[in-house]
Amino acid sequence: MHEWNVDFEPRGKRGQPWLRVEGIRASDRNAAILAAAAQEHINAAQYKARASRVSHPAAKDSG
Repeated sequence: MHEWNVDFEPRGKRGQPWLRVEGIRASDRNAAILAAAAQEHINAAQYKARASRVSHPAAKDSG
């Protein structure tokens, strides 16, 4: 499992704010997008979604 930040950009609706969901635990990018959409009770098809993996500096030092 990895931790992801997911940004949702409204499709075709200028001026509407983006939605950012942080700290989503999921195995891959697509699962993170679906989990974030479910958590926020939104229809992911109405948004352009971007997921980026969170890097933890402490995880690199524990090796």
